[in-house]
Amino acid sequence: MQIKGPAMIDMGTQLLVEMSNLQLSSIKLQAFLAGRNKMAIGDGSAGNWEIVQFQFSALRERGVYQLYGLLRGLHGSDAIMPAEWLSGSLLVTRDQALPQIWALPIKREIERHFPIGPSAKPLDDPIFQSASQVFLNNLLRPYRPCHLQLRIKAEAIEFAWLRRGRVDADLWQEGEIPLVEAAERYRVRILAQSVVLREAYPERPVWTY
Repeated sequence: MQIKGPAMIDMGTQLLVEMSNLQLSSIKLQAFLAGRNKMAIGDGSAGNWEIVQFQFSALRERGVYQLYGLLRGLHGSDAIMPAEWLSGSLLVTRDQALPQIWALPIKREIERHFPIGPSAKPLDDPIFQSASQVFLNNLLRPYRPCHLQLRIKAEAIEFAWLRRGRVDADLWQEGEIPLVEAAERYRVRILAQSVVLREAYPERPVWTY
């Protein structure tokens, strides 16, 4: 799957998925903007998942749907999303609230063990299997800034951008969104191909090169 970048609804790309045990349906724009029809696409590992939305669904054959009206990179997953997902990637619907496995920052990248089995059975039932995962705490990753602007001056180039956030950030009126983090700090890199020419850590959404 290859679709447009985040914050842009892609009406041209069509995603073919197999979902034999669920029925996928189209929704109106109002429900789409309210967050319906979310799904996670990933490779099965603990940290490589992207949250995507779809507005339209067409049944092609039993258990096979064609999805379009796609919006990708939701909930900060734009920071780790690939250019495209290959055929055979895993798909999980996200309309119902899922419990968050919360881990303190100090437990980042530490292997954790989980029993997997039916909730009606006790944990010592032989039907349970064990699995281990290492979580990167992508939930704590700061959102990437947006709306990058370049102002070319006589002896310098000024970069400016807008801050994004997770809490009370969906504001339509003018003004800055609340700063939830303890401090505002960015990392700016100037690269020539893969070589870092300059690296800086400004504390405001503007930097002069």
